[in-house]
Amino acid sequence: DGNTSIDTRSFNRILSFNPSKSEIEVEAGISLHKLFAFTSSNGFYLAVQPGYPAITIGGCIAADAHGKNPYKNGTFSNHLIGFKLYHPDYGTRWIDSNNNPELFNLTCGGLGLTGIILSAKLKLLPLKGSSVNMSRQKVNSLIESYYLLREVTGSNDFAYTWNNGSVLGKFGKGDIITGNFS
Repeated sequence: DGNTSIDTRSFNRILSFNPSKSEIEVEAGISLHKLFAFTSSNGFYLAVQPGYPAITIGGCIAADAHGKNPYKNGTFSNHLIGFKLYHPDYGTRWIDSNNNPELFNLTCGGLGLTGIILSAKLKLLPLKGSSVNMSRQKVNSLIESYYLLREVTGSNDFAYTWNNGSVLGKFGKGDIITGNFS
């Protein structure tokens, strides 16, 4: 009671694409999958790619999501030029880290508490290849994961770990996954 959930997935258009500046502006309801299909066919990609392709750009901003390479490229807000935000008391405003850093930072990771994200302008990177060669290495503990990740991050385009967080027998065991464009 007293809460409203707004589904923005119908607002999923590409508003502008500027390959010479490596920038794209999209509506907040576009999925990572749809955005990647467009950008990759044009030789670009978004540096931060969370593992769930149906997540929306607005959701990535609201969660300040991370991808498979936060050690190298940070979180979603590091690749966000700015966004259009609607608030019922203040209307629609363009927000970026230079002109309104406090509201930018409150919205990135703010889980929708500052208003409704309508659109976003993003920085893109040139796509280095059409596929990624992946490898997996088993680890027995979180400590082992930590040291191995420190070793492999500099020589890979992607590096992340999946570890068992259950206390039922195999806590900390997992995999280090690395990848490079090819």
